[in-house]
Amino acid sequence: MKKVDEWTMKPFPSDKAPPRCTAKYTVPALVFSIGGFTDNLFHDFTDVIVPLFISSYRFHGEVQFVVADIKPTWVSRFILILRQLSNYDIIDADNDDPGAVRCFPRVIPRLLLISRNKTRVFLNEKGIANMAASLGFDVRVTEPTNKTDVGEVARLVNSADVMMGVHGAGLTNMVFLPAGAVLIQVVPMGAPGWLPRDTFEEPSRDMQLKYLDYHIEGDESSLTEQYPKDHPVLKDPSSIHKQGWYALSEVYLENQNVRPQLDRLKNTLLEARSLLPHNSKEA
Repeated sequence: MKKVDEWTMKPFPSDKAPPRCTAKYTVPALVFSIGGFTDNLFHDFTDVIVPLFISSYRFHGEVQFVVADIKPTWVSRFILILRQLSNYDIIDADNDDPGAVRCFPRVIPRLLLISRNKTRVFLNEKGIANMAASLGFDVRVTEPTNKTDVGEVARLVNSADVMMGVHGAGLTNMVFLPAGAVLIQVVPMGAPGWLPRDTFEEPSRDMQLKYLDYHIEGDESSLTEQYPKDHPVLKDPSSIHKQGWYALSEVYLENQNVRPQLDRLKNTLLEARSLLPHNSKEA
């Protein structure tokens, strides 16, 4: 359509640092055009007002309109409707400062899944990723090692809204999460309470992160395949703890993999999503 400018969204290269923001927003942006066949009442509603209402109403005003092909007279005519849909002044895309870099949060939250391949492995990692994607997450999976470039990991983690992994060194990458992000620590069966609390839970709160945990139960642990049902490892973890760090570490950390129940984990991911700023007002 000749009267409507075409916009193209391009992903920024992961190996380059993004330009510095000149303006930061806490609400998502919604880009639309007032070109085309507007100024005809039928097209005003079918081409702009109705689609705009459908796209923006769920944000309850917490959305920034960025308008291309703007027509001041059209905006004036429909200003009462526009003000009901957005609490913010319109950004005129065509006459914006060419040097402006406006940074908006994603509407689709990103989940970063920290993978492991030796101990405390997610045995159903693909199922977890697929389930999270079905909830509306943009899912990324990474397995950082001591050979991974720190800058590359930092950029990836800093782009995440939610980071989830089984208790272990990989969760240390929470230092790169942006303030307000959610950390989900999957706690292996039999781990003593102080271990997940002191290593990641309490530090995460001091870093202005939101914290959730998911505790592995018996039927989600590979330990049930290694020991009989009445073995102290399964029935009385505290008796193993009393044998000292090396004993509990060998059993519960070095020789355990996990298979979270997707239905139960789903509730944790939904809670994480509800904690994100741009989802807090969704109906």
